[in-house]
Amino acid sequence: MLDIALATSPLNNVVVHAAAGTGKTWLLTSRIIRLLLEGSEPGAILAITFTRKAASEIHERVTERLLALAGCDEETLPRLLTEIGAKTDSANREAARHLYEKHLSALHGLRTTTFHAFCQEILRRFPLEAEVPPGFELLETTAELEETAWLALDRMAFREQEGRLPAALDLLLKACGGVPGTRAVLNEFLAHRSDWWAYSENEPDPAAFAAAQLRELLDLTNDADPHADFFRDPDIRKQMARYNELLTGHATATNLKYTELLSRVMSEQEPPASYFERIKEVFIKSDGEPREIKSTRVLEQKLGATGTAELMALHRHLLAKLLSALSTYKRQWTFRVSHAWHISGMALLEEYQRLKLERGLLDFADMEWKTYRLLNRSRHAEWVQYKLDQRIDHLLVDEFQDTNPTQWRLLLPLLQEMVAGDPERHRSVFLVGDEKQSVYRFRRADPRLFQTAHHWLQQHAQAQTLSQHLSRRSSPAVIEFVNLIFHRPGDVPSDMANDYLLEKFQPHDTHHKKLWGRAELLPLVRRQREAGGKTGQAWRNPLEQPRQTDEDMRHFQEGELIAGKIRKLLGTPVADGSTVRRLTGDDVMILLRDRTHARFYEDALRRAGIPYIGTGRGAFRQSLEVRDLLHLLHHLIEPYNDLALASALRSPLFAASEDDLLRLAQNPPGSWHERLLRLPPDESPDNALARARRLLPRWSNFAVSLPVHDLLDRIYCEGNVVGRYLAAAVPHLKPRIETNLNRLLDVALDIDSGRYPSLSHFLSYLEGLSDSDDKTPSQPAWNREPRVRVMTIHGAKGLEAPVVFLADAARSSGYRDRGMQPLIDWPVNESRPRYFHLGGNSS
Repeated sequence: MLDIALATSPLNNVVVHAAAGTGKTWLLTSRIIRLLLEGSEPGAILAITFTRKAASEIHERVTERLLALAGCDEETLPRLLTEIGAKTDSANREAARHLYEKHLSALHGLRTTTFHAFCQEILRRFPLEAEVPPGFELLETTAELEETAWLALDRMAFREQEGRLPAALDLLLKACGGVPGTRAVLNEFLAHRSDWWAYSENEPDPAAFAAAQLRELLDLTNDADPHADFFRDPDIRKQMARYNELLTGHATATNLKYTELLSRVMSEQEPPASYFERIKEVFIKSDGEPREIKSTRVLEQKLGATGTAELMALHRHLLAKLLSALSTYKRQWTFRVSHAWHISGMALLEEYQRLKLERGLLDFADMEWKTYRLLNRSRHAEWVQYKLDQRIDHLLVDEFQDTNPTQWRLLLPLLQEMVAGDPERHRSVFLVGDEKQSVYRFRRADPRLFQTAHHWLQQHAQAQTLSQHLSRRSSPAVIEFVNLIFHRPGDVPSDMANDYLLEKFQPHDTHHKKLWGRAELLPLVRRQREAGGKTGQAWRNPLEQPRQTDEDMRHFQEGELIAGKIRKLLGTPVADGSTVRRLTGDDVMILLRDRTHARFYEDALRRAGIPYIGTGRGAFRQSLEVRDLLHLLHHLIEPYNDLALASALRSPLFAASEDDLLRLAQNPPGSWHERLLRLPPDESPDNALARARRLLPRWSNFAVSLPVHDLLDRIYCEGNVVGRYLAAAVPHLKPRIETNLNRLLDVALDIDSGRYPSLSHFLSYLEGLSDSDDKTPSQPAWNREPRVRVMTIHGAKGLEAPVVFLADAARSSGYRDRGMQPLIDWPVNESRPRYFHLGGNSS
């Protein structure tokens, strides 16, 4: 049981290992209230977390609890103080009554912020010392600049022709299988630029440094071609000839094939690489496993005991030589591809950084790195640390398991300053986290850093270590299921992350001993081949007969199984505090590992008639209503774009019929826009084409003179856009459509405060928006019927629901060949990564 008084005491430095649902936020806000009770100024308290929502929630909870202390009766106040481990004497009760006023009227308020906001605050205070543009702006969406940087890299490679950059890009294109794979690995270089900066920090030639480090890591002493060495070695050629002779003595069909191959390649007429690949067929099977020769009675009858032993010894010896050459080649290939990645990635990163510098922009990675450099490597580091130290007496960090190496190393100087400060000035540190909840590895989070920080605080600040594994959310059934999963290591795939979690896991318990709950395993859906997967005919007419393929329908079948369960659950009684109500769609979540197969589960819910909120990303740009308006905007600047005009005319904005489109199609000459303007003016003004003929020329004129937001606002008003779309929509889609239409206006207003200079640039920006940047929910959370939520585990972190389905949970966690991938390892106790290179397929 957690000692609340010990955890919240301002006299203690504390590290809390707290599982999900155990009241981490309550504990952190209680600690803040205790600090205020002991006389700390609100501005001297800094609480850092990882999302704006979480930072806002901490601030709101502190405010609400201080208001409760100020307004509660005399009987309730001692109980509230006792709950947080505070004294209940008259002085403390009087101080508690005035905390709310102190909080609101403080000259420097309580700071609950994110890591990035904290970095931004420091850089704005010390821009010259940090070498950042004064008054810089934060770049939150990087897709457009990344695309511009890629185009600049392409032009640079074209200009250099014979330079090292074109050669590096050519090698990457070969290794990654084309442009998409090459762009993917270079985007990974950009994503891990903080790791690269740390890896090559203070090196005059980063690419040369990385090459030297990689040579040492791969144990490459020279660049000699292992194929040629193997091919030209006289001993190997002599042994190969004898091996071929012995193999001929046992003339099976397979051996004859191998002897014919060996005889042909021994003629030295083929290049070493081709020779080597053919030799591999003799000694290595198609699955990559070494081929074995076993002593059999037939083999001994053909070759004799001495010949058999010699053949087997030669096979083992040549196989070892071949595998050694193959290993050397793979290591050389890894080196060459990684070196090309470093050269190309540095060039792309240089262009990307130049574009941001020209525009006075910093992104999140820049802010973390610049702050780290300012606090650790700058000649102003000690002075900046001193200035920051004057404003921070108490540091609290929530969700520490999501910290990345750069964030930890920019926090470390602050912790060192706090520990080494004036002993008469009371300081404290409070960290809370849970390694099991670290799900942001793709953001470079390393759960091992929590233990590193824990050990550092124990050693330097005598920190208290506390654990909280008593859930205040879950029922005993759910908690027992969690304990069962983590206490069966034999059934869990063994890897470093799982071993670490299993080693640190402590059994959980729950505060709600009598709360009803249920954990159920649905039947495993096995893959079944479709009977019609193969037609049996060699040729088909693609214009008349569609291709028939086997499709893995397991995710859809699992979705149907889940949908059936949900239908049975809807309307059943569910506890809500002290009351009982009927379960609705809002009480149900379906959690997925990622969005790859989300459409199958959404299709199953749609077929079952269950309203749902989808995974969301990409839904804004891909929705029909937004695409209609984008087609309209394209037509306004491209009057010759007949397809864009046809799409806009068929949309609810004009509601043209097929006959209307046929009328335009059969009225040449000229573009459809010219044909539309030639229509007789005596038609009814409510006619779709007449309405388009009246409005489109007006909007075309405005498109060249008004900012994008003002143009859209005029189109929305004059075209009654929202009203016409809502009138044409089915009821359950109306909230989503209204949200997306309003969101398009918001996007136009967000960019340069609505003063976007170019409609074509705005359209290019929207079309280049990646799914990861498009986080607009597909349906609003207000003014709608209850809906099941389909979410990724990352998106749902921190949310809870009475009913949760963990879908796609049986997917194999084994290695999948995804081509070339970054291999980056940054040990928690070192100041830079140990290695930074590409790994994956070898040629």
